[in-house]
Amino acid sequence: MPIGCKLVDGAIEFESLEVRNSIVAAAAYDHYFSSDIDSNALFEHAFGLWRHEIGHNDQASGRLLALAAVSVDVLSVGAQQIRSGKDVFDILHLIEAALPYLNILDVQSIIDLIAAKYEPTKSDMLAGAINGALERWLEKHPKVAIKLHAKTQESLAEATSSLLGNAIIALSKSDYSAAVAMAKGDVRSSVHMQAQVGTWTLGRLLLDENAAPKEINVVVDAVTNLIESNLPEIRSEAIRAAVGAMHGLAAFDELLLRLAESGDQDVLCAAANALFFKSKEIQARGITQRWLQLLSALKPEFKGAIRNLDWAMSKLLSEPGYVDIVLSTLSQWIANHGQQPAVDSGIADLFDDTIRVLLSLDGTWSLLLTDWLLSERREHVLALEEILTQLSIQAAKELSFDKGRLDQLSGGDLLFLARRMLGYIHDRAQLTSLALSMLQSRDVEERIYPLLRALLVDEIGYDYPGSTVDALCKAADEMASVSHRDFLRAAAEAISSALELQRALPSINELRPPASLRRLLSRARAKQMANSREEASKGSIWRQIATEIPIKAGMGTFSYRDSVYGSSMKLSSISHSFELPRREVFDPIGNSLRRLGFRIAKRDEP
Repeated sequence: MPIGCKLVDGAIEFESLEVRNSIVAAAAYDHYFSSDIDSNALFEHAFGLWRHEIGHNDQASGRLLALAAVSVDVLSVGAQQIRSGKDVFDILHLIEAALPYLNILDVQSIIDLIAAKYEPTKSDMLAGAINGALERWLEKHPKVAIKLHAKTQESLAEATSSLLGNAIIALSKSDYSAAVAMAKGDVRSSVHMQAQVGTWTLGRLLLDENAAPKEINVVVDAVTNLIESNLPEIRSEAIRAAVGAMHGLAAFDELLLRLAESGDQDVLCAAANALFFKSKEIQARGITQRWLQLLSALKPEFKGAIRNLDWAMSKLLSEPGYVDIVLSTLSQWIANHGQQPAVDSGIADLFDDTIRVLLSLDGTWSLLLTDWLLSERREHVLALEEILTQLSIQAAKELSFDKGRLDQLSGGDLLFLARRMLGYIHDRAQLTSLALSMLQSRDVEERIYPLLRALLVDEIGYDYPGSTVDALCKAADEMASVSHRDFLRAAAEAISSALELQRALPSINELRPPASLRRLLSRARAKQMANSREEASKGSIWRQIATEIPIKAGMGTFSYRDSVYGSSMKLSSISHSFELPRREVFDPIGNSLRRLGFRIAKRDEP
C-alpha cells in the first residue's frame, strides 16, 4: 500500500484528503502518461476527476496537471484547447485547480491564456475568476508579477490589459510602495488603455487593509488628482475608485459630496452601486442618509445604478431607522424625474423591489398612498396610479388611508382627496376599500358621512352597483360600530333602490336595432375576429411543427402520431372578466371628461 493509506475491513482509508488526491493523481499520471503525454487526453482525464471534487479544498485534477507540467506547459495547452473549441470554463476550472500546485509559470503563457479566454467569456460574470486565481498565485511569486507587468505592456491589448492590474495588486502584498509606483507609472502612460487600468488599480490599492496610513495617503492624493482629469474615462474611473473606498475611508467624503451636490452623475451612479454592495459598511460610517438624499438626483437613464439603488432601499426598509429617508428619497426622485421622456420604464418597474417591500408594510404604505394622492406634484399621483394599476392586475390587496393624515384634513382637503381617488384609481375594489377606510377618521358623522355617502352611492355605486352593494354589505357585517353598520347598509340600500328604479323604466325600442341587423353585425364581427386570430397564429411555432386539420365543431381533441390515434381530451372554455364602469359603457366621452375634471381638480374648489 502507498504511504499515507491503509486497508481497514476491505476499504482503503487515507490520512487526509491531500494524501488521497496525491496518490490518485500520481496513479493516473503513471497509468496514462508515464511515456508520452497527449494534451487532449490529459485534460479529459483531469476533467473527469474535477467533476467529482467541485468545492473541495484540495483537488486531484489540479495535482494531475501539475505532475504533467514538468513536461508540458499547462497554460499554453489550455489556451490551445480554448481556441480549438473546447468549453472555455471547463478548461479555466482545470487551470484554476492546478495553480496551487504549480511552482513555475511562463509569463507569455499567462498572457496567451487570458487572450484566448477573452472573447468566449466577454459577457460572463465569471470571466474574471481565472484572473483572481492567477493573482493569488502571483502574490507568492512577486518577481513573476513584475515580469508579467512588463511583458503585458509590450503588446498591450484590451483582452490582456487586466493583467496589468492583477500583477500590481499581487505585488502589493509583499511590496506596497513598489506596487503604488507601478500603478502611478501606468496612469502616466500615453497609452489611454494603460492609464485607465492604472486608475482602476489605484482604486484597488485603496482597499488594502494592511497598508500603512502614510502609503494609503499617497494613493488618495493620486486618485484625488485624477478626479480632476480632463479625460472623461480617467475621471470616471477615478470617481469609481474613490466611491468604491468610501465605505472604509473618509478621505474622499468632502470632494465626493461636493460633486454629488452639483448633480455629478458619475458620482451618483458609483454611490448607488456602493450602497448596493457595501450597505452595512456605509451604515456603520453613518453616511447612508446623506447619500440617499443626494441620490434623488440620479437620472433615470442610468438603469443599472437605479436598479442597485432600488435594491439598497428595499433592504433599508427592514430597518425602522431608515424608513422615513427611503420614503423621502423615493418621493423626491419621482418629483425630479417622474415625467421625463427618458423614463421608458415606469416607476413600478424601476423601483419594483422597494415598492414590493412597501406594500408589505401596511402602515408605511398607507401613509405614502395618502401623501401621494394629496400631493401638489402631479408626478406623485401619476406614479401611484401606475403602481395601483399593476397591483390590481397582480394581486388583490386591501388599501386604506393613513388615519393620522385623515384626522388632519379639512373638509376641502377631504373633498380633494375623494376627487383624486376618482380621477386616478381605476379598480373598483381599490376605490371601495379606500373609501371605507375613511370611517377610521375622527368626527365621522360630521366630517366623513356626507362625503362618503356621495362617494359610495353617487360615484362608485353608480358605476359598479352590484359589486359595490356586495362589498358594503360584507363590510357592514364586519363593523363593530352600530352607526357604521347602519350607514353602510343604508348606502347599499340606496344603490339597490336606484338600480331597481332604473331597471323598471321601459326600454325605448325605437333606439334598438332590428334583430336581423344585430345578427348581421354579430356575424360580421365574429368573422372579423376569426380572421384576426388566423392571421396572428400564422407565426405560431405550433403551426410550423404540427399539421392542422380544420373541423366544424367539437368538444374534444386528439393526436395522431406514428399511425396511432391518441386518447381524446375534453376542450374547456377559458374566460376572464373585469368590471367596466357603467358611465364608460353609456357615455365614454362624457366619462372621460368627468374623469379629467377629477384629475385636474384643485384644493378648495367647490
